[in-house]
Amino acid sequence: RRGGSLMAFTTAEKLNRQGIPNHAATVIQDAIEGVAGDVSAAIAETPILADGSVNGRPLEARLAESANLLDFYQPTDPSMSAAMNRAIATGKPIDIPYSSTPYELTSTHALPSGAVVNGKGNPTLVANGASQLVFTVTSQTGVTIQGITINGYKDVNPHGSGNRVIGATGSTRVLVRDVRYYNARQGIQFDGGTVDSAILDCFAEDIDGHGVIVRGTDATSRNIVRGLSVEDCLFGVLVTDQANRTEISGCHTKNNGIELVAVTFQSSLNRIENNHAEGCGDNGISITGLMNVVNGNTCYKNAHGGIALYGGLNACTGNVCMSNGQRFLVDAFIGDGITIHYGWGGLAYANTVTGNICGDDQAVKTQRAGINQTANVYTQWAQGQTINAADSSRYRYYGQHLYYATTSGVTGATAPVHTSGAVSDGVVTWQYLWTADPAHGASRNSIKGNIVFDTPGNKFANRLYSIYKQTTNPGANENLPAGWTTATRPAAADYAGMIGFNSTTGLIEWSNGSAWISPSVP
Repeated sequence: RRGGSLMAFTTAEKLNRQGIPNHAATVIQDAIEGVAGDVSAAIAETPILADGSVNGRPLEARLAESANLLDFYQPTDPSMSAAMNRAIATGKPIDIPYSSTPYELTSTHALPSGAVVNGKGNPTLVANGASQLVFTVTSQTGVTIQGITINGYKDVNPHGSGNRVIGATGSTRVLVRDVRYYNARQGIQFDGGTVDSAILDCFAEDIDGHGVIVRGTDATSRNIVRGLSVEDCLFGVLVTDQANRTEISGCHTKNNGIELVAVTFQSSLNRIENNHAEGCGDNGISITGLMNVVNGNTCYKNAHGGIALYGGLNACTGNVCMSNGQRFLVDAFIGDGITIHYGWGGLAYANTVTGNICGDDQAVKTQRAGINQTANVYTQWAQGQTINAADSSRYRYYGQHLYYATTSGVTGATAPVHTSGAVSDGVVTWQYLWTADPAHGASRNSIKGNIVFDTPGNKFANRLYSIYKQTTNPGANENLPAGWTTATRPAAADYAGMIGFNSTTGLIEWSNGSAWISPSVP
């Protein structure tokens, strides 16, 4: 207001008051008022202040910061794959906005170093190509895939080879975060020397294979799988073929086909911590390699054992294994809280099992023993045996050595005695694994300081035993220790660390090497 009258602002002045520079404001005003002017050029050059910012930048510069997938789609494209490849070629971060209609992809997309695929509002990609493999990262560094859902589409398209949804091979610092993938043949795989990479807060559901695989060779190392939610896969996370130093933590399931976490016999120095395994069709967690840490996990109501230690020199501490052995309700198959099991290429040797809680809080008990050390389940090598290198029959021991077959056939005449590499017996080739005492089963394990409920009347008691050491090869669903009376039980000195049932007293007794003790908690 000037001198009592209202002051009229020109269009340019109004634009100036909004922070638009005078030259651009003048061009816009001239265009509006019919004077020649390029409005689009003026707008493109006009700095715009973002909310709370102090430095304005032109709209065109802002829009060019990333490649929006929709900007690269052409109406003649049969799917979004061409648009995805065009967006990747820009070298900019790719934004995929939410759409109520899923984006159909019909090919595999190779991501270069530094690539970022960023979902906005969790959009869904449908894999409808010859392979389910949506993204590959091969020998690249610093790639991020986040905020998307991938429908593997296996219920409609059977696909061909390479049926993973995301694969990283020989790469560094690959991050897969907040990705849900379902209805797929296979989940996410890190392999071929991938290091320092992570799969964080992802969701694997309805996967025919495994939710996550971290595999081979020894160079695949220092990777993280954290916060994975697993529903109806085989293994939730499988670490195999010499992969090592993997952290698997905070993962969980209440319904899974095999195990939440499995580490095979060639993998070592991995850490499996603070996971929740419930409702698995086998064990909750199984460890067959060497020098792994299994700490702070909860294993509850799994079909077989809570934790199975097949390997050696592993530390199993501070876990809760309750009410496992659920298969007992179906066909009386046995399952324990923690099983130190001599099989599947493992040694069951020199593990430390301490500070764990093993019991059963069900009205109908299913968990046979809190902690169980099994007898030998390996077969001694002999001439004329039929070997299938693809299944569990491939393991054999001879003398103090354990081997596995790398070829199939009927064993030849030369017994394996080598302590390194692979040697043929004349027909079957045998790879050396370990030297221990294969004929005697689980041995030299340190089991102490655990809470294992043994009193039958205790709400948390195991079905039969607190700690149990098998002295014979398991057969069918039996394998109970031979009963004895107070008068006929064997000398405690000859059975240190073993358990038996005293049929006179009705109590389970444990030998500390000098006396039989009941209750049977050392």
